[in-house]
Amino acid sequence: DSYLHHTKVLEYLEDYAKNFNLQPTIRFNTKVVSVKHLGDTNGNAETISSDGYFSGGDKTWNITYKNLQTNETKEEAFGSVIVCNGHYTVPRYPSIPGQEKFTGPMIHSHNYRDPEAFAGENVVVLGA
Repeated sequence: DSYLHHTKVLEYLEDYAKNFNLQPTIRFNTKVVSVKHLGDTNGNAETISSDGYFSGGDKTWNITYKNLQTNETKEEAFGSVIVCNGHYTVPRYPSIPGQEKFTGPMIHSHNYRDPEAFAGENVVVLGA
C-alpha cells in the first residue's frame, strides 16, 4: 500500500477546505477555457515558484471558465494562478505505431498496484 486510498485523500481535502472556508471559492464541474496573463498592474515583480504557483500584482490573470452543468461561460481576473494536475487525473496513453500487434497486457502506471502480477515476466516500461 504505497498510496493512500482515494477516499482518504478526498476526506483530507474536504476537511482542509472546510477548515479554511475554501468551499465558496471552489468551482466544481467547471472547465477552464483560457488563462491569460494581463501583466502586473501594480508595478510589482512577478514570481513563479517551483511548485507551479504564479503571482504578481493585483488581478494579473484573466481566467475564462465554463460551468459544465449550465454551459454558462464567465470571465474573471485573479491575482494568482495555481496549476493543479497530477496523480488523480485520467491516464493518457501514447499512440505507438504497431502497438495493435502487441498481444500482452498494457497498463498505465496510474493503475499499477502490485508487482506480483508481473513476476517472472518480461516487462517494458515506457515514459518519463
